Amino acid sequence: MTFKPVLDRAARAGVVSQLITGGSLKESKQALNLAKTYIPKIFIPLEDVIPTRSSEFDKHRGGHEGYLKDLDQFIQTSQCGLDYDRLHFASKEVQKKAFRSQLQLAKKHSLPLFLHSRNTAGDFSAILKEEGFGVDGGLAVGGRGGVVHSHTGSWEEAEELGHASRVHVNTLPSALRDLYFPPSRQPERFEAGKTVKGRNEPCTTGGVAWVIAQLKGVELQEVVDAAFENTVRVFGMGLTTPDTSTGAST
Repeated sequence: MTFKPVLDRAARAGVVSQLITGGSLKESKQALNLAKTYIPKIFIPLEDVIPTRSSEFDKHRGGHEGYLKDLDQFIQTSQCGLDYDRLHFASKEVQKKAFRSQLQLAKKHSLPLFLHSRNTAGDFSAILKEEGFGVDGGLAVGGRGGVVHSHTGSWEEAEELGHASRVHVNTLPSALRDLYFPPSRQPERFEAGKTVKGRNEPCTTGGVAWVIAQLKGVELQEVVDAAFENTVRVFGMGLTTPDTSTGAST
């Protein structure tokens, strides 16, 4: 697979850097190698273990503690959380144990959190609070804040986590729509130069920024500036805020 078309579309849409993640210890190492293959400021690796791969902790040759020790050697951020929609991959108890272990690493190394939450019936928020992340992103216990994705809980829990819904995409001006949502094809009808329908690409990020701008009644550039600066601050990226005046965004 070549990443050049994806990177080219992202660049045209104003994306200046990307955070690339893995879903397990093995995939995190692959993400690190991929980041080294490209210019570092294009791909910045985030090493992590998603909830559905939590069972790998106990299957590791060194057991749960051995897996955690290996992860501890090179981890730069922590994608963790709970996913109760996919319990066939890992039970609730296995996921909660892994979640708490990764939060301990986050506190130990002052890591930003890339949080995953699906249908957790309050367990997700409860564990974050119990581990000291309920206020100011856990700064008092060594945390560094973070971002939540894959949220499927209640509206009340969403408001508590600062989650925003996605709407108003159809109000995008045509020039921006072409940049953020270029023509796509079904996977079985793949065509070079086209995106794959149903696959999210970095170039669509500007569409999300547009939606937030419409919801909040502010200019697109204001959203881009705030989101970019927050990302740089939380994830420790040494970058400067880009300009969307030409129709591109981050």
